[in-house]
Amino acid sequence: LGVDIVVLGHTHYPLVLREGPVLIVNPGSLEEPRDPRYGMKPTYAIVDTETESVEIRACGAPSQTSGSVADIPGPGAD
Repeated sequence: LGVDIVVLGHTHYPLVLREGPVLIVNPGSLEEPRDPRYGMKPTYAIVDTETESVEIRACGAPSQTSGSVADIPGPGAD
């Protein structure tokens, strides 16, 4: 792809992972949240493009992930 970071959506589930050199981020959904790990609250991502750190935040809740890239499993994963 020739990119460092890919931001995608559509699943409504937050996801942060690294595939080789590429950081992949799905912020979840502000309009139709579906992830019970965040209490079905709307989620969004804050991405620092210099350090490639990512935070997934649920509206009205403290962040679940901060610091370096974290692997947040997709739906159905424990």
